[in-house]
Amino acid sequence: MPALKRLQTEEGYVLSRFDCGLPSQTSACQAGILFGENFDIPAFRWYDKRAAKLIVSSHDAPLINARYAFGKGLLRDGASVNNMMNGDARVSIFTLADLLTGSAEQQQRRAQDIYLVALNPYFFLRTLILYFADAAREVGEGILQQLRREAPRLNRLEHFYPFVRAATTVVMRDMAAALVILDIVRGAPALYTTWPGYDEVAHHSG
Repeated sequence: MPALKRLQTEEGYVLSRFDCGLPSQTSACQAGILFGENFDIPAFRWYDKRAAKLIVSSHDAPLINARYAFGKGLLRDGASVNNMMNGDARVSIFTLADLLTGSAEQQQRRAQDIYLVALNPYFFLRTLILYFADAAREVGEGILQQLRREAPRLNRLEHFYPFVRAATTVVMRDMAAALVILDIVRGAPALYTTWPGYDEVAHHSG
């Protein structure tokens, strides 16, 4: 990896060990990486006795994020794309902690960036083709499982899952990549994104 080698030999960067700790699920990992702290995240889902509330990381990301967001996160003045925690990012798109929050100006900025990417003819056509190709792949893999009599296996057609899979593995992936490139061009000092497609497929398809 020549880019990483150059950072070490010419710019003084060093590689160091990093232990995300346990549990190693998304909210705990991202809080540890982006805020440097995740001491009170024991699982993806847990009962908080102090708040007398069942905390679910995906639904309560704003609450969890607020416990650590004191303006010193890894992404301060940077951008968070397609994550659970925001790392104090100035620009936050498809990030659960900020999905329904922010000023009118911030929401307008998010919408403008999404439209800028999604309405690009090349991006739209490419993503559309890959979307249906991945949905077909899911159906095909399900048929192969049945022909091979593999067990256990899930009903891959339930709840329109092939299209849910394609939305995660193709649309969200391509949107995140394009938005990250956009922020790189704009000179964002720090960026963090997640491609959750592998997670989606592993949970549902094995």
